[in-house]
Amino acid sequence: MVSPKRTRNSFNQEELDDKENTAMDMFTPNEVDHSSARLMVKFLLRDIQEKKKAVKRAEARADKAEEGMKNAVMWAEARADNAEEGMKDAVKGAEEEKKDSVKRAEDRAEQVVSEWAAFAHEFRHDNRLLLHNQCKFMDIVNTGIRCLGHVTSRLYSRPRLC
Repeated sequence: MVSPKRTRNSFNQEELDDKENTAMDMFTPNEVDHSSARLMVKFLLRDIQEKKKAVKRAEARADKAEEGMKNAVMWAEARADNAEEGMKDAVKGAEEEKKDSVKRAEDRAEQVVSEWAAFAHEFRHDNRLLLHNQCKFMDIVNTGIRCLGHVTSRLYSRPRLC
């Protein structure tokens, strides 16, 4: 079970006040002579004063520690924010790199397609020329064959003299 939170001042100050009151109430003028009672009260008061100073020093140390913890938390939060910003920048950079890579791939694909289209156009043109040249060659061959046919038919159609 958790005890209710007490402030540093309330607990220690109450304890010290109780001790001071107890010291004053311990001695009555009837029981002890005044000089020894004063001496005892003086020692008790000095002890109480020292404890009050110790409490103040402990409070100051606790305040410094608390301030140090706050600074550490702020520093850690700042580091976390910087890390988060760094991650966002890295993601943004990766997305931009991806876009650039896709753009380069698209540009390269367009270039390859245009190169193949130019090659196909050139190939068609070359094939047309080749077909044209083949047709001319075939015309020449056919003409040659016809001529040869005429020549041979004339050779065989002539009567022999022997």
